[in-house]
Amino acid sequence: MRRRAFCSSAARVTASLVLSVLATSVIADIPVLPPLPLPSSDDSSGKDFTLRHVFHHGTYKYPELHRRLDISEQATVWMAEGDDSANRQPVPRLRARSETMSIQRLRDRSKDTINGILEWGRIKGRAVQLPEEDWTLDDIAGPNVTDRETVLSFARMA
Repeated sequence: MRRRAFCSSAARVTASLVLSVLATSVIADIPVLPPLPLPSSDDSSGKDFTLRHVFHHGTYKYPELHRRLDISEQATVWMAEGDDSANRQPVPRLRARSETMSIQRLRDRSKDTINGILEWGRIKGRAVQLPEEDWTLDDIAGPNVTDRETVLSFARMA
């Protein structure tokens, strides 16, 4: 087998240099979009929550029972401890503060993709194993669980 001789031709060296520059310039011309701005985590006021709907689902005796009661914004909502309705007080303001948190979630969360994953699981009888590139780490606004008022508001909502 014969080795190829090293070509020191100025034309070849120049051509390879020009091709390298062109290849990198194409990559450099692709616009890079800035990341989306994150919600402000120093929002001292937080978000206020109110009771808007009451859903009632039947138990073992009435499993098909589903009721919904809409609560108007003007309605006064009271809370009572236990079954004693005589000792009632207005529901305190439900306020939650947020902070930025990272979550791992599917890159493609479209309805068709999710239905396909669920259908595959129904057919095979086990969960689908998704490759690592199907997942992404995203920064989102989540509840500030170190804030006392936020934790108490969520406890009252439960």
